[in-house]
Amino acid sequence: MTDMKKWSILGVIVVIFIMGCKKDETLDNDHMVQWVFVKGGTFIMGNTSGETVQTDQKSEYKVTLSDFYISKFEITNSQFADFLNEYKSDKIKAGVNAGQIMCWEHSWGIEKIDSTWVPVPGYENYPMLNVSWFGANEYCSFNGWRLITEAEWEFSARGGSLSKGYKYSGSDSVDLVAWYEPDYEGRPGTNSHPIGQKQPNELGIYDMSGNVWEWVSDIYGEYPEGSFTNPTGLETGKKHVYRGGSWLSTKEYCTIVGRSMEGTDYHGVTHNGIRCVKTDQ
Repeated sequence: MTDMKKWSILGVIVVIFIMGCKKDETLDNDHMVQWVFVKGGTFIMGNTSGETVQTDQKSEYKVTLSDFYISKFEITNSQFADFLNEYKSDKIKAGVNAGQIMCWEHSWGIEKIDSTWVPVPGYENYPMLNVSWFGANEYCSFNGWRLITEAEWEFSARGGSLSKGYKYSGSDSVDLVAWYEPDYEGRPGTNSHPIGQKQPNELGIYDMSGNVWEWVSDIYGEYPEGSFTNPTGLETGKKHVYRGGSWLSTKEYCTIVGRSMEGTDYHGVTHNGIRCVKTDQ
């Protein structure tokens, strides 16, 4: 065999090896959060479809947002366990929220072995759940980011400036983009699912409909009237908003206008998770 042929065969083997090792973009095996750029813009927030929805979703108001980056996937068990191990506590350590519990162990989530938090085996790449609003907010803040606002969440779920006006985040067919109510028509999946298994939306963001609800920074209140720039919600209140529906929700809650709320110490048992944003790369 000539040297040229040997090198050609070696080159093919190397290419095949590299292709075989190529990381699936929908996975986060390196524990690093992936980001999607969202170009700011103006949109009408709220129920723009005219469908029958909850009372607090019926109003509409004009929102203008600046540019931001959003986490491509819901924060995973592996990522949150890394945070707890570096933070060295499962309670807020300082500030006005000091002492608040951030999370709880769960068979689909994370567990504490001796003094170390780890994902339950087999659930490393599942979205973090059983987390309080305090935990979601502290996770983002500790990493130099912040918890997503409700307006940023809805703008992103709609597909931002690339929006095609879908009912759900990325499609008019809920089955293409969301894990939702498992018993409906025998649909498989009696718990949360690994991130990024469904179709992304127009911006390339996954699981904004279904899988787990996503805490936002806003305190709950009915939508205001008028026009606002980078709104952050009410200044006081006892409950925070979460958006997007979950594996346990009916499909109506998985729409881009679906919203719910709970007390800040509520951990959602099996269906509340985290999505972060940042303003620069």
